[in-house]
Amino acid sequence: MSPVIEKIKQAAQLHQAGRLQEAVDLYQEILRAEPRDWEVQYNMGNALRLLGKFGEAMQAYILAIRHRPHFAQAHNDLGVALAEIGRWQDAADALRRAIILMPDLTGAYNALGIAFKEQGRAAEAIGCFDRALTCHPGQPDAHFARGECELQTGDWLSGWKDYRYRFGIRYLNFTPRPYKQPMWRGEAGQGRTLLLWAEQGFGDCIQFCRFAPVLAQHGWRVVLEVPAELKRLVSRLPDVIAVAYGETLPPFDAHFPLLDLPGAFGVTPDNLPSGPYLAADPLAGSWRERLDRLPGAKIGIVWRGRTTNIRERWRGASAELFSRFTSTPGLSFVSLQRDARPEELSRLGVNVLDASPGLTDFFDTAAMIASLDLVISTDTAVCHLAGALGVPTWVLLDAGADWRWLQERSDSPWYASMRLFRQKRSGDWDAVAEAVKQALGEAATPA
Repeated sequence: MSPVIEKIKQAAQLHQAGRLQEAVDLYQEILRAEPRDWEVQYNMGNALRLLGKFGEAMQAYILAIRHRPHFAQAHNDLGVALAEIGRWQDAADALRRAIILMPDLTGAYNALGIAFKEQGRAAEAIGCFDRALTCHPGQPDAHFARGECELQTGDWLSGWKDYRYRFGIRYLNFTPRPYKQPMWRGEAGQGRTLLLWAEQGFGDCIQFCRFAPVLAQHGWRVVLEVPAELKRLVSRLPDVIAVAYGETLPPFDAHFPLLDLPGAFGVTPDNLPSGPYLAADPLAGSWRERLDRLPGAKIGIVWRGRTTNIRERWRGASAELFSRFTSTPGLSFVSLQRDARPEELSRLGVNVLDASPGLTDFFDTAAMIASLDLVISTDTAVCHLAGALGVPTWVLLDAGADWRWLQERSDSPWYASMRLFRQKRSGDWDAVAEAVKQALGEAATPA
């Protein structure tokens, strides 16, 4: 065996064992001796992509393609790397080339669909997912992604069915509960107990908990299992018993995932009740006094959500962006950002009150929001909370905004008090900030 072949074998073993940087180092050593080895270039690109070094991975794929232009998988993986850094149109171009070279490359259709979805092109994305399912029927990734796009375009009856496939996607960690009790199948309760469990984020739970009392009206004793940060808040729902994750569950007869309820009820944008459904205790004591001393309308702000959300890098903004309108004369701003860093608060200006010391859970946040005149937020749990309370809410959305915000609308069927400000182009927060600044100026100007 030649020395080069031996090193290629060693690099492959390191790669397979997850020792990625060592594999990359060895790939680079091999390429110094054999710079035209397209397969080593391609494998190094894969290792670099797994390391999160997407720019370097792209260069490796490009070199592999230069020496092997008809290698469809390299075009596909180049598209995936481009998508990781938000270059959606470039990603789409690379993925199209992969599909031309290999028309049955299922992963390329899925990735192309995601690239279209993130550009707000949901109808084209659905076509890609349809094609992926033609090539490989039943795959949960394509069903779930298609469901999100169907929901985004307003086809909720089809969308809720495809959305159920989320439980078959490993990387999402949406794991069905292994309870011995049966799943609820739509039957009346007749005094029995139904456990509803929230399997996604805080905002999802706030958005969908509105449906829990409906089951109580159908004869069920409803238990809602939620993160501890939400327990006090959802305990205010009528006829609902709230239990925090980790607490002992009461005996129950059936169970159901919270986010499948609208599909079970046949909910569409036309029959969705959008009025307030959560309540909050008014602020008292020092916080109330501090708010009363602030001049003008009091406006809560949140510029980013949890970094654990896979879309946060696209949907989140920055304190610097929000500083463009927090200086609007005649208004006072309250930061509801619980994890705000000192340098972020300093960028917002002197007329911003940091409320985070008083926000121990969402019950406290609800009390603060209920004492404000307006909330301005990116796509976070706080905007759902403000909408559920019926407080005027402005939401800043990226171009590929989540399905729940539909397309192009400036209002939301989920929350009657909500106004949406959307990016026209991916990554263009500047125009959104200017639109918010203008709207605030108009609101602050006496008629």
